[in-house]
Amino acid sequence: MLLHTNTAQRLIGRLAALALLLVAATGCFTKHLYDFDPNFSVNLMTPDEDWPDMDKMRPAEIEVFEKYGEPDFFRPWYNRRGEIMNRWEAGPRIRTKTVTDLRMSWIYEDRSVEIQFKSPTQFVEVPLSDKLKVLCERGDPSEIAALTNPKDPAREAWTYFDVGEKYFFTEEGRFARPKQVLKGISRGIQRM
Repeated sequence: MLLHTNTAQRLIGRLAALALLLVAATGCFTKHLYDFDPNFSVNLMTPDEDWPDMDKMRPAEIEVFEKYGEPDFFRPWYNRRGEIMNRWEAGPRIRTKTVTDLRMSWIYEDRSVEIQFKSPTQFVEVPLSDKLKVLCERGDPSEIAALTNPKDPAREAWTYFDVGEKYFFTEEGRFARPKQVLKGISRGIQRM
């Protein structure tokens, strides 16, 4: 049976559109290189199973990858100073899906180092701050409070209600004192 030319063209067009929809539904158009879970942290991402894409890496990134291997985390820099942000501050980037377009540093937990890329060919190794260590272990805190007592070196307190812990940090991101275990909060509840 011969199909009329217009009917054949329409059929081929519909099949092509269906094929495009199937490919788009499986995510084959975009190659994601980061796993981003804002419920854990808006400040950290992990490498995706497709990472790295060596063709898109800059010389400094290739050098770091060859030296240390795959990082434990990528840290997006929402501003020039690389400050840790809360969900509300990071929200516009998350909603527009442009987080992965930001400058990223790489975190190696076991080595306790953060690699900051200064240019396509230069990087610096920075010791991991206590804030970043807690962030890697616990994710974003439930609450961040600024502290202003001049007699206390602590300038910020992070509370994790889900595990019943509170951490106190100096202005430099170091521990100001040991973590506080909060009484009356179930320590068995873990963030998923």
